[in-house]
Amino acid sequence: MWEALTAVGTIASAVVIAVTVVMASRQVRLTADQLEQLRRATQFQGAMAIFQEQTSPVFWGGIRFVMTELKERMTDEAFRNEVALVGMADDNIHKELIILRAFDNIGLYVKQRLIESEVIYSSPVFVRAILGWEALQDVIAVHRKSLGPWMWGNYEYLYIEGKRWAARNGRSLDLRSVVQRIEASARRET
Repeated sequence: MWEALTAVGTIASAVVIAVTVVMASRQVRLTADQLEQLRRATQFQGAMAIFQEQTSPVFWGGIRFVMTELKERMTDEAFRNEVALVGMADDNIHKELIILRAFDNIGLYVKQRLIESEVIYSSPVFVRAILGWEALQDVIAVHRKSLGPWMWGNYEYLYIEGKRWAARNGRSLDLRSVVQRIEASARRET
């Protein structure tokens, strides 16, 4: 009789353990789902903050400046000397700093996986980043000469990794037509 009770007790224990394992497994899946939802919500908030910044008048003023005025302004010796001041230059005059800071921050977010790279690389943000990086080469060279080769490294990471992403995903980065439209628009405004 004791053997029968022991067998029943063992079976009951096995059933309790099995139910516990099933419940724990379900709880782990629910927790994983909740964490994924939290991650997606955080990604969404980060993306929205970036997209919001990219639509601000200050940002657009910086982009217009970089794409339409910077090249000519860099021929002015006084302006070029102020460029060497990097962060000490006046943002109202050196609007390129607005763009450099914005994309350097985005590059940091992507590099540290605080935001998924695909969110950035598959949006218009990336086109602006590419155009900006290429238009800012003279400024970046001056800054790196003043402060070191690491300056604007996160922006460079965004640029290089974004070009790799575009190549892997069959995205064209021939942006000449975009640049031509920007230049034509700037000529009409003057």
